[in-house]
Amino acid sequence: MPADGNAEIESAALDYIRCSSADCSSYDDEAISGAWNGVLSLALGLDAFPRMMAQDTDNIAYQVTKRVPTSLKFLSAAVLQTGNQGDHGCLAGYYGIMLDIKYQVLDQQTPAQAIQDATMVPHEHDVWYDGTTDDKDIGPSYVSTSSHTTRSDGTFDDAPLGLCKFVPFNTPYTSSQDITILWKGQSYSVRHNDWQFSSTNLINHGTVTNGNDVNVTQ
Repeated sequence: MPADGNAEIESAALDYIRCSSADCSSYDDEAISGAWNGVLSLALGLDAFPRMMAQDTDNIAYQVTKRVPTSLKFLSAAVLQTGNQGDHGCLAGYYGIMLDIKYQVLDQQTPAQAIQDATMVPHEHDVWYDGTTDDKDIGPSYVSTSSHTTRSDGTFDDAPLGLCKFVPFNTPYTSSQDITILWKGQSYSVRHNDWQFSSTNLINHGTVTNGNDVNVTQ
């Protein structure tokens, strides 16, 4: 705080601090990249709550808000091959396929930006084709790419995902999956998948699709 009483920020990044207690004994500290001209202010909104404002080098004012997980970007899907140990998919002799799906956590900006943080916990609520449900953290599982939290770049793997049966199932089975991200004491809904699982008449062959960005057949 300089002598004139006006708060200033560094031009390379804005350091956003959000207190989670009245005396600021606990808080979040986040550097927001950008080109800022060093002017920081508070403005009172119509709802009587203050807003933190910052001005960029083009003298355009922006409201400073905390970045939060808002969506997932599908990055890749790999078929886990049949087996009984290691990073396997369906057990030997079963029909259908299992996938290893990789996602990137994105924020609320337009366009959305990756949140690069290694402390986010992917969580899921599943409603399976037979009416049973799961509510659990996505990782870790027996697949080595799976972990309890995101990687430092904000990516994670959902594995294994799919359906295996001892007999062929050519008619698709439908299940739903709602993914949330648990981060800094909050839960953020980021993705809904309506999965369809089917097999061919060959062992370890089939299709997994959400009718959108994931469509894998072997």
